[in-house]
Amino acid sequence: MTILTTIAFITSVLLSANAALAASVTNPHFTPMSLSPEPASVNLSYEVAGVYWLPDYLKGNISRGSEDPGGGDIDTGCGTYGLFDNCEPPRQAGGVVYPVSGLKCFKGCSCPPAYQYNVSNCNGNYEVSGACCGDFCTECRCKTEFAFDSGNCVVPAKMSGESCGGKYESCVCPEGFSTEVRSCGSNQDKEQSGSVGGLGCFRCNCDERFSLTSCPANAECEQCGDKYSKLGCKEGYYEEEGKCEKIIPCPQGTSLSDSCDEEHKAVDSGSLSGGAICYRCEEKTCEERGMKDCEGACIALTECCNCSDEQKCFDGACVPKTCEDKGMKECNGACIALTECCNCGAEQKCVNGVCVDKTCEDKGLKTCNGVCIAIGECCGGCSDGAVCINGSCVCRNECTLSSCPAGTVCRQEACSGKFCGIGCEVGYVTPYNYLYLFYLL
Repeated sequence: MTILTTIAFITSVLLSANAALAASVTNPHFTPMSLSPEPASVNLSYEVAGVYWLPDYLKGNISRGSEDPGGGDIDTGCGTYGLFDNCEPPRQAGGVVYPVSGLKCFKGCSCPPAYQYNVSNCNGNYEVSGACCGDFCTECRCKTEFAFDSGNCVVPAKMSGESCGGKYESCVCPEGFSTEVRSCGSNQDKEQSGSVGGLGCFRCNCDERFSLTSCPANAECEQCGDKYSKLGCKEGYYEEEGKCEKIIPCPQGTSLSDSCDEEHKAVDSGSLSGGAICYRCEEKTCEERGMKDCEGACIALTECCNCSDEQKCFDGACVPKTCEDKGMKECNGACIALTECCNCGAEQKCVNGVCVDKTCEDKGLKTCNGVCIAIGECCGGCSDGAVCINGSCVCRNECTLSSCPAGTVCRQEACSGKFCGIGCEVGYVTPYNYLYLFYLL
């Protein structure tokens, strides 16, 4: 029974496949699974494709199938159907269509109305500009060669050539002027007349100095065009009453130069050469040289002339030397050696030129805890059992015991450390200098 059921199922599948194949021939809108849809450019109208179902002859075969939610089997773009996926700015998309389920496409991409100019409606002296969309742009303006108007072609410069929108192709300087003139010669003045594109129109004119029609004899001249300006006379000539006359040299020992060395000055010799004074150099006085005389020699104003041994030179004058100048110091109007002292007190002494307080030793005394005491005194007194002799503590050595015997009352001599018996403790006596225990009956 199982074998018969399986054969019946296979037969039903084959019959369904043949029916689908036959439908693809009889129905042109049935799309076989192995083919893609026709492009939209062929036919922009679409019909719902035929759907064929395989009969479930055996029933209950639903568990053998699988669900397909759709939307995941589109592997082609809008271009396959002659449509557009999207439009690159500034183009705008138009006409939304869905050639297949889940695929959104646009029928076309067009430029916005603002993009209205192209070579067909903007030509001649005009050119397209601004933002563009394909061959169309937002502006139509005059070509860049039309660059001159009253703002950059300043009168008397003149605009010429073709015009476009109030602007002209060229701007020309007045006759005789040019924008190429950058500078003029030293004998010329620069004149401006208008400007072209921010560049001034200039020409060079000879200044008023050039009034002569020829250069005078023996003169040096500067020329500007056909006019001359006299600069002076040639070398060896001098000017007198407007003429250049030959110069006669200065007498020997004189010259036209008024320059001498620092120790000499130029004086008028009384002779002339070419109308100029002939000078000779004479030795300057000390005063003329900014100095002063000292026995026929010139010395600086800050120097002194022959100061004595007891004098020194100060700012050009001899003044008495001070004690410091002599390597000494002053004391009550007199000079004393640097190691001497001036007016030390009775309680002071002189040490290397300085008054300092005398020490106890300086006074024939000795120091004891910061004060002075006599040489024969003992500092701080003497300890028990000692006596001061000539400033030193001497121990009397009155005690001889190295320790205090039992039952004895003793005192210890501080200076020697020895003990002396001064009595007996209670219950002890001292017959014959021996201690015996006293027993009470």
